Formats: sequence, C-alpha cells, structure tokens
Amino acid sequence: MEEPMIDGTPFAATAGLAGIGALVAESAALIGAEAAAAGGGKYSFSPDELQSVLTQWQDLHDTVLQAQTASSQQKVNTGGAITAPGNEAASHTMSAAVGTSSAAYTKYLTSMQTYIEGYVTTLQGALKNYNDTEQAAASASHSIHGDL
Repeated sequence: MEEPMIDGTPFAATAGLAGIGALVAESAALIGAEAAAAGGGKYSFSPDELQSVLTQWQDLHDTVLQAQTASSQQKVNTGGAITAPGNEAASHTMSAAVGTSSAAYTKYLTSMQTYIEGYVTTLQGALKNYNDTEQAAASASHSIHGDL
C-alpha cells in the first residue's frame, strides 16, 4: 500500500492538524478538478425522461401524503396521547418516547412534503419551458419554410 503524500512529503512526516488540513485541501482540489472535467454535475433529460422523473416524484408525493393521512388518523384514534401500559417509570418513559417519536415523524413528513412539492414545481417548469421552446421553434420554422 502506497503511503499518502503531501506535496511530495510522506504524510507521516507532516505534523498534526496542519498535515491533515493539507491532505484534505489537496484531495478537495483533485475532486474539484475531476468534477469540472466531468461537466460540473449537470443533468440532461429528454422530454420523455423528464416526464418519467416528474411522474415518479408525483407518485412519491402521493405516498408521503398517504403517510401523513395515516399518521393524522392515528392521532385522532388515540386522542393525540399514548396511554402508558402500566403505572411505573418504564411505562411512562415509553409513552413519552412514543409521543416524541410521533411528533418527529410528523415533522419529517411535513418537511418531505414541502421539498417534494418544490421539486415537482421545478420539474413541471422545466418541462413547460422545454415544450414552449420546442413549440416556438416549430412555429418559427413553419413561418419561414412553410409546409415542406
């Protein structure tokens, strides 16, 4: 196994955090160069692929909405509180943990719903822009060349 190097010096010869920082900086520079050479991480979709991705995100939206509905229904059924199964410390701790976990799950679902709705809107806008551009190009071509 080859020993890591920092500017041609074996890593073990560099002292403390400065050596680690230099290694991280060098690695980050290499990764950045590779990303730039690979096109900067841009996505490219055909209209059909974009529609497929949009449909998948809309399906995910429906799934999260169903989970939110089920979670809300569970709160209605229990009155929003979980009754401890017994009258001792462990049961009360369990009951409190369930309530905390339920609140965290609800918060998570709400944040996911918000993110998904934003992303679906972005995808819909991208698809509309693409279709509008294609329609404008087709109209311009038709007006210039007529029916060929």
